[in-house]
Amino acid sequence: RRVRDGFAPLLDFSKPFPPPLNGVGWWERAHELLVSHGAPRREQLAAMVAEAEVHPRPGAVRMLKTLDELQVPTLVVSAGCADLIETWLERHGGLHPTTRVSSNRLLWDEEGNLKQVHPEQPITSFTKHMTRELNADFFESHSHRRALLVIGDSCSDLKVAHGV
Repeated sequence: RRVRDGFAPLLDFSKPFPPPLNGVGWWERAHELLVSHGAPRREQLAAMVAEAEVHPRPGAVRMLKTLDELQVPTLVVSAGCADLIETWLERHGGLHPTTRVSSNRLLWDEEGNLKQVHPEQPITSFTKHMTRELNADFFESHSHRRALLVIGDSCSDLKVAHGV
């Protein structure tokens, strides 16, 4: 309940956000709230995903399977939490050996308590241009390829390819 109450102002889109919460500040505050409440706990992830009313877009899981069958390396870039995305993809049959998720990573202590979100500057729709830097090993291992396919859910996702 305390986490929900803390998030309420961040989810109220009926009025403009104050300047400190514009852009990246919103994400920083959201991550601060999660860490300060130690939520979610690691063991809660599978249940959270199972209970979520989030369904794949038509054809998305099949596309990921086809890309895997064709050995096309796939980098899923999101402003969400990599741990939840990977759990969701696995649950829906979309996580394959050729699929990698680049997103905000939840870091827990030995007891499963959330301690940090990585990277410190969160991946957001405003910072997806950092994808190249954060995934240098992925891009280096595929540098022999001549093409890059960028798929996103907003026009700003095209910035992911900058610097590649």
